[in-house]
Amino acid sequence: FRSVSQSRYILSYDPYTFVSVQAVMCGADSVVVPRKGLSKDEYYEGHPLHRYLAYGTDELDRARGVRHELNGHLDLIEKESIDQIHKFVLFLRF
Repeated sequence: FRSVSQSRYILSYDPYTFVSVQAVMCGADSVVVPRKGLSKDEYYEGHPLHRYLAYGTDELDRARGVRHELNGHLDLIEKESIDQIHKFVLFLRF
């Protein structure tokens, strides 16, 4: 077993693990092995971060083409989360 930072790609049989996204964050190609009964469209529509992963090896080029957008997307999620926490704290004060 090698760490993700030393790997060129990661294969995952779990289509919902965040480890696949973390692999992309480390610069690896992340391939989710397609699951019977879960179409490509269903997979990509299931969660916004799935677009940065390859659902099957046929999607590697597409995933590589959007990889550079991941950090910006994660920054936006972090900002939105912090904003929600601030709003909640203000709500509790009333």
